[in-house]
Amino acid sequence: LDEPTANLDVTVKRRFREDLERLVRTQTGGALLITHDPADAFALADTIAVMEGGRIVQVGPPETLVLEPSTPFVAAFTGAELLLDGIVRGEEDGLLVVETGGVRLLVARGNGAIGPGTPVHVAYRPEDVLLTPADAREATRAPNRVRLRVAALTPVGGMIRVRLEGPPDLVALLTRPAAVALGLAPGAVVTARLEVMALRAFPAPSTRTGGGPAVIA
Repeated sequence: LDEPTANLDVTVKRRFREDLERLVRTQTGGALLITHDPADAFALADTIAVMEGGRIVQVGPPETLVLEPSTPFVAAFTGAELLLDGIVRGEEDGLLVVETGGVRLLVARGNGAIGPGTPVHVAYRPEDVLLTPADAREATRAPNRVRLRVAALTPVGGMIRVRLEGPPDLVALLTRPAAVALGLAPGAVVTARLEVMALRAFPAPSTRTGGGPAVIA
């Protein structure tokens, strides 16, 4: 199936995916799907192969690609954001200490040789950025906490995409009720916390190439 959902309206595309999955699982032994749309891959596939620059760079179930992307390209394809221009300053308890924008973060390793002094990209997912009021007392001394200012809020379906000005600049994704409860508005100051194991460091410069990702699912 070569891009079967291309040029369909959003509502039609959703119903078509449901019908296609039901058909494949009940009437065939399997199917090969080629798409540039990550939503197709993650909605339909048991196994995904991501191609970058004409070669397959990672193969695995959707949850593996999300939690353990092998390259910045795969991380971006699965919905991650990137913090650029980080430098590895050392290690702590098996984690990397990465400085980005004057802020030090504890980061899990990605692929590639990474040691002190290595320039890196740090990938994170907006839904893994946890926000609390700037004056809230936290029960634990969790790492990777920074005070940031809300720059903009953008509705994305039932969610709110929050752009935060740092350093470092981040993007968070919250439910509408959570955004209302926090009183988020442009100019508000919040504390952002990034879970250590939700961050992945990759050697820079990026190996991303032109063109969109093609997925064989």
